[in-house]
Amino acid sequence: MSEISWKTNFTAINCFDGVIEPCTYTIDIAFNDHSENEEDQYTAFGRMRMIVKDLYEDATFINFDNPLVATLHKKFKSRIVTLPYIPSNFVIGAVTWYKMLSVTQGRIAIEHITVSCDKSDDLALHISEEIATSDEIMDDLAMKNWDKPAWWFRPTPTTWDVLVKKGKESVMLYDEGEWPDYLQWDKKPATITKKKPENNIIPLKKGWKPEVIKGDKS
Repeated sequence: MSEISWKTNFTAINCFDGVIEPCTYTIDIAFNDHSENEEDQYTAFGRMRMIVKDLYEDATFINFDNPLVATLHKKFKSRIVTLPYIPSNFVIGAVTWYKMLSVTQGRIAIEHITVSCDKSDDLALHISEEIATSDEIMDDLAMKNWDKPAWWFRPTPTTWDVLVKKGKESVMLYDEGEWPDYLQWDKKPATITKKKPENNIIPLKKGWKPEVIKGDKS
């Protein structure tokens, strides 16, 4: 096990009600590496890097219930990041916490995530495990009425889930994606073990971590 810290920047657009604001974020992720081999270590970090540098970079961050979310999804489907709250250092840190655990599938344990933004005078917000796993946050991130876990609980390179109108019905669209060959595990990767409740949502609990077991190429 080794202790690692990764700090990087990305540009994005925050979309609030009636306001669009370009900004530059700085994110600092401190984590312990639990990879069983060197190849897994490189793959785990490669997945983390892709989420931030390829999917967050130049994307529009918007909350699920913003009236513009369906329009932005239609025009810029691959360049949006949907959130449970309005864009902020806090919510970006919280969803990133679980997304990094999900995509690395048991290969890392996060110590903390710090997020700052030039529009908030670079005031840094520190997300610890105690905060990320608090009952209030976990309830807000669970999306219990959805048919699938939210994108931050899925081990794929995905950043959005959007409710759209199709005729008279509202339909939930889930971002689907697959890792490129160079970010596949050498061995069959892990999946998040879970009981299968009726609503197909991962039952959250304090200290939630994905477990490394044999699975498919998610």
